[in-house]
Amino acid sequence: MREKFNIIVALFAIGTVIYKLFNCIECEERFLMFDISGYAYLMIWTVIAIVLAFGVYQKRKNSE
Repeated sequence: MREKFNIIVALFAIGTVIYKLFNCIECEERFLMFDISGYAYLMIWTVIAIVLAFGVYQKRKNSE
C-alpha cells in the first residue's frame, strides 16, 4: 500500500514539475506557506519525485 502511495505522489510531483516548466519558471510560488522562487520550487518537487521514484525502484529491484 505504501509503495502505491509513493508512486502516486511521485507522479504528482513529476506532473507539477512539467507544469511549472511549461507555465512560468521564474514566477514565485508558495510552498508550505512561504513564497519561494520558481527555481527553488522546481528543485523541491524534482527532488521529491526522484527520492520517491528511486525508493520504489530499489524496493522492486530487491524483491526480484
